[in-house]
Amino acid sequence: MKNIKKFICLLIMTVLITPSIAIAEDTYSGYFNNEEITMFADTSVKISENEKSAVEDIISDLNNLKTESDIQKYNIPLGNIQELIDSLPKAIQYEHPELFYVNLRQFSYKSADGQTISEIIIKDPFTMEKDEIKEAQKLIDDECNEIVSSVPKDATELEKVLFVHDYITSHYEYDMSYQNRNLYTAVRDKKCVCQGYSYLFMYIMNKYFEIECTTVPSDACNHIWNKVKVDGKWYNLDLTSDDPTPNLSSLANHTYFLLSDEELKAVSASSVSNSNGGLYVEEQDIHRTWNVNTWYGEPVITAEDDTYKDSIIHNVSGPVSFIDEKIYCFNDKNELSALDLSTNTFTPVYKDTSKYYWCVYGDNKSAYSSHFNVTVAFSGKLYFNSPNKVFEFDTKTNTAKEIYEYTEIPDISKTYLFGLTVKDGNLCAEYTTNLMNGVESFITIIAAPKPTETPIVTETPTVTASPVPTETPTVTASPVPTETPNVTASPVPTETPNVTEVPKPVIAYESKITPKDDGTYTISVDKKLETTDTPILYVAEFDENNILIGLKAVPYTEPVSVSAHDDSQMLKAFVWNIGSQPISLVSQIVLTKPVASPTPTDIPTVTGTPTSTDTPTATDTPIATVAPVSTETPTATTPADRR
Repeated sequence: MKNIKKFICLLIMTVLITPSIAIAEDTYSGYFNNEEITMFADTSVKISENEKSAVEDIISDLNNLKTESDIQKYNIPLGNIQELIDSLPKAIQYEHPELFYVNLRQFSYKSADGQTISEIIIKDPFTMEKDEIKEAQKLIDDECNEIVSSVPKDATELEKVLFVHDYITSHYEYDMSYQNRNLYTAVRDKKCVCQGYSYLFMYIMNKYFEIECTTVPSDACNHIWNKVKVDGKWYNLDLTSDDPTPNLSSLANHTYFLLSDEELKAVSASSVSNSNGGLYVEEQDIHRTWNVNTWYGEPVITAEDDTYKDSIIHNVSGPVSFIDEKIYCFNDKNELSALDLSTNTFTPVYKDTSKYYWCVYGDNKSAYSSHFNVTVAFSGKLYFNSPNKVFEFDTKTNTAKEIYEYTEIPDISKTYLFGLTVKDGNLCAEYTTNLMNGVESFITIIAAPKPTETPIVTETPTVTASPVPTETPTVTASPVPTETPNVTASPVPTETPNVTEVPKPVIAYESKITPKDDGTYTISVDKKLETTDTPILYVAEFDENNILIGLKAVPYTEPVSVSAHDDSQMLKAFVWNIGSQPISLVSQIVLTKPVASPTPTDIPTVTGTPTSTDTPTATDTPIATVAPVSTETPTATTPADRR
């Protein structure tokens, strides 16, 4: 770093001869391709394991709110910067939904040796303040802990996947405004599009259960879902498609639960053929094509196993409930049943529910073909609903006790309790008069038992267990600090003397920049460097306002031929001797171009603008000007609308 700092100083002194913006010789900049971020595009370029590890390091740093990442140890060539940069936003989109506060727009990178990337710097990536990020993360963690707490402690992988699937589909609502696309907004509003469903499910599976899970994006269908690994095999799972719309938050379908690739395509095709009035025409290809590559260029995971092809869970139209070590739900005959996933069987425990039906509003002679009674586990007990009543079910005697009846409108044809749910800690019935409106209101059946939690505060007496402080005598084992003499092994810093190899002499070189007929320029140095190291020749390009618009680095072994950008008005050449001292300016030339010849004549007046010396405040601009202006589409970073 000392060498770099000295070179920067020399470069600044040289550039000040003609007003321009100083920039370190080893710093480059550019923009993220926002189209890649938005479109979930295929990654056709396969990156190396080193590059993949570098991306994960950058993501880890962003997780810790760091914008600078040291990746020198991976020895990634400068020429690979584009594929590295293209992979980063895709990695975040596919596998790291916890970075909901990151918006990748502009970056720069450094090279310590002129050949490999030593550091990546992300410019202003955070869309929230640190305190806001912490609050958002706490909200997410609290919600995830609530979801995980509904899963039995000794649950199998299959049961964990089922319970989380049912919780999300029965508590979350599809966002018809298409605004909530990330993990945070999904949890905050309990409302989201397909990204929110798939990100939340993947986040819980990976972080809380260590069950492998990823996302499957489809550009053609503008949709994204999950693949999850259960008992060593991969399956498709689509929570968005299993959540009824318009919203009835207590309902949860299982049509798209643990399907193979072929089953998924077949289900989508049948949904189209069985639809009426073209309601599902827009979904005819929803699962018939998807991206073929992961963010790092490997083929996406295939799901070939069909273990659950004939699972009876596909016939369940409500969330399952776990009470007394059994799973309860309503079967396809609308009978309250115990579900055994290991044997794939229903055991009816209460058949009276089969007689329930939901009339079309205002018409007691017409009824819906579907039923809308569901089970809910609340405070250790099981509850279910009829069209106008709520029941508590005794799992030991298999008997039901009525605890609530909707009597505000006695006419059954005008009464609609479309399921039960837990909302804000309360057991609530969902009420509506029109299915197309979704839930119109929530009726509190049993309020949350909040007061009973206060006794926990009485545990404060444990604080009086001051005997614990008596352990402090062990702290008196201050002999441990005597290990600090080992810290005095400061001889390590004495390695810096190696850095004091700076004494190598700085040599000034004569050189020429010669224009050629083909529009290129030849740069030659008059003699070889007095070292075994190959020097690096840096060629800087400046526009008519003396703004740096290009910087190239090439090993110098013989005269170098370079081309200049159309906007270039001046070339400057610098030499850097690897492992030694920086070498000062060797040559510069004002470009003469037939077409733009009048403009260069104005340059002297531009260079004479000492007021431009204020341009150091614009030192950020060079970073931006290095990349094509047309790529500056930061506002497009929001993912495209998806189902």
